[in-house]
Amino acid sequence: MTPAKLPWRAAILSGLRLVAGRPAAALSWAFVFAVGGTIMAGFQVWAWQAVDSGRGLTIVAVRLGLAGFALNIVMTTVTCAAILRATIHPKDRHAAWPRFGGVELRLLGLVLPLTLVWLLLSSAVGALSYLLLATHAASPSVLPYTTGSTAVVLTLLGGRLALAAPMTLADRRLRLGSALTLSHGRHVGLAVIFLAALLISMAIEGAGAWARDLLIGAMGNASPPVLKSPSLSAALNAAFGPAAMAARALGAMVHALAVAVLVAPIGHAYRCLKGDPVDQGAVFD
Repeated sequence: MTPAKLPWRAAILSGLRLVAGRPAAALSWAFVFAVGGTIMAGFQVWAWQAVDSGRGLTIVAVRLGLAGFALNIVMTTVTCAAILRATIHPKDRHAAWPRFGGVELRLLGLVLPLTLVWLLLSSAVGALSYLLLATHAASPSVLPYTTGSTAVVLTLLGGRLALAAPMTLADRRLRLGSALTLSHGRHVGLAVIFLAALLISMAIEGAGAWARDLLIGAMGNASPPVLKSPSLSAALNAAFGPAAMAARALGAMVHALAVAVLVAPIGHAYRCLKGDPVDQGAVFD
């Protein structure tokens, strides 16, 4: 499918339509996040035991953070690959199911360096903003302007690079340079689409957090976080108790929906723009 124009409304809503059309596949994405969340809860119980036995808090925190980062990026890569496949190949009923193979490894090889760069940039901007706020205490508007400008720049940059993921998946090769070519002249329009999808995704995550708190409160079993539990039994209950498992299942479904809303427009944009002559105005037609 290579139409001459990209309907931006269809791109923004493609994630919601994908989930509505493939509910079983969407539940499989949620299952990936639920399993990952359960594994992470096990890591937290290990961290609680390590600290309780006298191990250094810094070492435990670093190991827990690295384990969480690795687990999260693998889960996200597997799920995003399934969502992109389903968007690029809508007639393939097997494309939406999660798997881990060569395509996912290539996508991981693309995403991991970009994620590390984004983390470094975010950390640098955060540190700079903190210093500016400290040295310009009389001008509190410095921080919002700094972070806002950085967000705009990163969003525009993301508009140039985002198509690399679906192109890598479709061509089974890393396609960073080709993505820059395909998005040339369209990056502002693509950035607007992705920004709109991001805002919808954030709203879904916020509503999901509110619903999860209501669920835990309704079950009458609110407990402190695993790492702040007073005993091992309390830590196990906080990690694997009925309220924790129910909240984790709900959170996984909400997160799967939010990720689909955020990622599907990328695949939709690639499917519509592939082979399309450069025409920035067409992005919004």
